[in-house]
Amino acid sequence: MRVSIFMILVLFLAGCSTEPPTKPEPVAQWVLGGEEYVNWAWGYVDMATYIDSLGQIDTVRYALADSIWTLGTNNVYTRAQIARLLRDALPLSRRVPNDTLQRISGLIRPASAGPYSDTISRGADQGEWISFEFLYDSTSDTYRKIELKVWGDWAYTNLAPQAGKLDSIIARVTQRQW
Repeated sequence: MRVSIFMILVLFLAGCSTEPPTKPEPVAQWVLGGEEYVNWAWGYVDMATYIDSLGQIDTVRYALADSIWTLGTNNVYTRAQIARLLRDALPLSRRVPNDTLQRISGLIRPASAGPYSDTISRGADQGEWISFEFLYDSTSDTYRKIELKVWGDWAYTNLAPQAGKLDSIIARVTQRQW
């Protein structure tokens, strides 16, 4: 009996690898996209909803000093700037299912290449509703904000078919009211 236990132990240890562990996977995209409402008329209102890569939906209301308008350069944000945008965010109780997260992730890159429609004026003092995605650059660990649809005082749309699909998914999971 002792010999058989010893043999099992020897065979088990022989199967163990002595190679060093592989490098960890590169950092995955943290924030996928969301929606924002901004109105500069009669004061300042800026609120946003974000979807992260784990399916969490967060909502936040900004003061001007902390809004997406004061951070980043040319719509490019560092991980630290994204963290600052989300530091006062409140998680919503609903989550995005994994299959929907995979669809969102698959649409981000193709949607980012879309041209925009002509901008049209729709009114005044109603603000802007903006749906957007973040295109993640793993080399620089930065996020480029790509607008999918803008609606309000001015309106335009990202014309890539994937942008329309992504905007529809974001509207559904955030329960868009506009």
